[in-house]
Amino acid sequence: MCQVAVHLTYAGHNGHAPIDRALYLGAGWAADEERRLRVGVPDETEFATKPQLAAAMLQRARDLRIPARWLAGDEVYGGKGLRRRARELGFDYVLTVRADHRVDTPAGRFTVTDLAALVPKRNWMRIRTGHGLKGDRHYDWAMLDIDGDDIPDDQAPGHSVVLVRRHRYTRELSFYRCHSTTSVTLATLVDVVCCRWKVEEDFQLAKGVCGLDQGQTTCWNSWMRWTLISMLAAAVLAVTRAHTVTATTTDSELVPASGRELLRLLQGTGPAPPPTRPRPPPALVRLAPSPPTPSRRSPPQMEQHHRHSNGLTCTNTPSTRNYSCRDRASGSSVSCVQDQESRPGSGSGRVWLAGMVCCKPHSRTRLIYRTITHHGRSHEKKGFREDDFAHLLDTAHQQLRVWLWARGGYFIASL
Repeated sequence: MCQVAVHLTYAGHNGHAPIDRALYLGAGWAADEERRLRVGVPDETEFATKPQLAAAMLQRARDLRIPARWLAGDEVYGGKGLRRRARELGFDYVLTVRADHRVDTPAGRFTVTDLAALVPKRNWMRIRTGHGLKGDRHYDWAMLDIDGDDIPDDQAPGHSVVLVRRHRYTRELSFYRCHSTTSVTLATLVDVVCCRWKVEEDFQLAKGVCGLDQGQTTCWNSWMRWTLISMLAAAVLAVTRAHTVTATTTDSELVPASGRELLRLLQGTGPAPPPTRPRPPPALVRLAPSPPTPSRRSPPQMEQHHRHSNGLTCTNTPSTRNYSCRDRASGSSVSCVQDQESRPGSGSGRVWLAGMVCCKPHSRTRLIYRTITHHGRSHEKKGFREDDFAHLLDTAHQQLRVWLWARGGYFIASL
């Protein structure tokens, strides 16, 4: 399912948080009836551009009587249609426009890049726009009057300007088209531009803390529910942080808590999780068997057997030559495994592994094993022989103090 969305963020002096969202469906996606039916897209939902979705969210915000004067957005939303709709809804705006955006002036029609080239050097004003990782951020700003082209029929022309931002070192330019019903200062417009960065902070908080981008949704309703829950969580953190900031005094040296820190505090004030029962230690450790080689045939004496003698149960499995014995009285057990594995590489080498596992309640599990590698040379062994198993049994006896001997295809342990 396509998950490109348009979000609306409310930013004030005490905090900011996302308050609305709309799912963007491409033209081909919205026209595919089969796909719409499969994911549950409502019939009344039709294709709409991102500026149209933004205008619908602004209308809902006005219907809910959310107090807001300014509208800020990137260059996707700098078209004439959204600017005119924003003025009809009573918003003043500061919207980013492209470098080739054309505006009308008393001297004629120019692009914003051409207008910036006409600004005298003395008319640029350096203003601090915030604090970053490398210190304070300063940019050069210029403001130019233009004629408005988005005036509604029942409104006064107001004040329309182009705001130009220039980087101090790279001289890179950014352009903003602005409108206000009353005359405003350059510092006011710069503050509105800086509010645009709060949207990025909201996205980082919603994605990194509230899981906005972690919903594996495949239908319309699930996407709407997941994004709603994520935005509610972000709003709770924003409101909590706003109360934390306003509760501190002006002479306090404490830095306001971030969203992640508030989340940890809220998690600590919740009910404690129920205690979990400790898992008992494993009674037997088994080696993972490898798949049997089709070309190798098991001898008749390696078939499945069960034998009971002297309180011991012995089992012989034919797939990997697994020998095990268990004392029913004490719960102790010994397992011996012989396996064959092909080793990857350019050659055709094979590795044989024979191991013994001894498990006993309230004791540490022991693993004793030996390996033989065959590279295809004539003097190398092609598997375990009787003397190799004898060395393995001697090692187990020396380390475990357990007597083992072979009888009739089984390993018998005296525990």
